[in-house]
Amino acid sequence: MRGLGKIAALALTPLLLAACEPAATGGGGSAVPLGDYQLVSMGGQDVESAHVTLLLEADRISGAGFCNRYSAAQAGTLPELAIAGPVVSTRMACIGDRMPQETAYFAAIEGATAARFEGGRLTVIGSGPELVYAPHTPEG
Repeated sequence: MRGLGKIAALALTPLLLAACEPAATGGGGSAVPLGDYQLVSMGGQDVESAHVTLLLEADRISGAGFCNRYSAAQAGTLPELAIAGPVVSTRMACIGDRMPQETAYFAAIEGATAARFEGGRLTVIGSGPELVYAPHTPEG
């Protein structure tokens, strides 16, 4: 019976690991996982702030920008993105160079037309700078 227990444990390991990944959506090889992400680069430049996030849902996006929380409706069928209307955000003051970064970030989100998930990274592309995210586990 010991051998059978080891086999069962090995068989369950991939399922347990998959539970930690964001939920995939989209068809075929273009599956884009829904879930929580943290911005790691914008326009090819590394982002030092660990607080810029994106919660990708089937019909909306939301998260934290460089200074403010934001949300917007998302009308595309992933991997297509179609941000409906402007990004709505809080209006907190930004310190230093964060306001121009946040303005550029919100413009990139509003201009997003597609997303792809490769190598464990989510890339959002469109009319603004390319946004690259890593999966993020919100702190409770």
